[in-house]
Amino acid sequence: PALRENAESWLTLTYEETVLQPDRVIELLVTRLNLPSRARMGRQCSRPSRVARKSNIQTQQLLASGKNREQLIQKWQKQVSESDLVSVQRILDIFAIDLYSANQVLPASLRT
Repeated sequence: PALRENAESWLTLTYEETVLQPDRVIELLVTRLNLPSRARMGRQCSRPSRVARKSNIQTQQLLASGKNREQLIQKWQKQVSESDLVSVQRILDIFAIDLYSANQVLPASLRT
């Protein structure tokens, strides 16, 4: 696909990487984009977003504690039907998006 043609100039980060490996992601952003304030970015990783009111108490607590972050990544599975997964995979295939698979919790970048 066209996105792969300029892969060297792109920086691709996933939600899952940001949640599970915040220090690595911050370091990558700081280095690649020449950003200041590594510490400030780190503090933001443990704060729920402004739409946190849409998250339940357990999700807010997981974000704040920094522990069991895998649960933040996996919780969507309980809310998606098998037919929805089939539809999602069809869309991923149409757009040749191989970073995600509808049947996998983690993106390809974290499965290797």
